[in-house]
Formats: sequence, C-alpha cells, structure tokens
Amino acid sequence: MILALVKPGTLTGFAKRQHESACLRLKRELGRFLACLGQGTEDLNTVLYQQMTRDIATAERLRNCLEKLGGYPEWEPELKKQLDRFAQSLQEGQIRARLLGGKRKWCQARIAPFA
Repeated sequence: MILALVKPGTLTGFAKRQHESACLRLKRELGRFLACLGQGTEDLNTVLYQQMTRDIATAERLRNCLEKLGGYPEWEPELKKQLDRFAQSLQEGQIRARLLGGKRKWCQARIAPFA
C-alpha cells in the first residue's frame, strides 16, 4: 500500500485509518527488531538511536523507517510488554534470522512520511 505524501490533519476517514494502521504495523515490526537486539524494551528509542549511528547496513533501513513514522515513536507500556514477550518466545536462530532481515523486510514498508 502506498499513501500519498500528506500533511498532518489532511487525511480523513478511511485514508486516515489506513495510514494509522500502516504506521502501527511498522512500529510493531520495528519494536520486534529492537527487542531482538537483547537490550530490553525500557528505552527503545535509545536502542534505535544507537543502532542508527553504527556503521552497519541496518542503520540506513532504520533511518528510513524512522522517517516513515515521522520521528521517534512513543512506546506504550502495553506494547513494550508485548515486545518483551515476543523476544523471549523466540529461539536463537529465529532471533538471528530476524536481525538479519530473514523474517520480513519490515523496513521497506511503503508508507509516505508526513510532510
């Protein structure tokens, strides 16, 4: 799904719900990736920043993701709990695959950032 570049407050009805839904899915996948790094979910935005400043291929994908989300996301306490449970439920090979991008190319979601 591709949403046109829009300014905050200009989407209405179905398009707004669709955009919000896509952003929520991207945020969840980003959170799953960050939780798999093994640094906990207490301060996910710090983990995100640290990963983006490293000289690794993932850094560019994380920056693109952040741009699509319109900045650093707010991590609700319930979502943090879900992310912790998710990461704890994975086996080592599953975590490795997720960190290497084997599960899904979540960072390639086609969400236009807010202008």
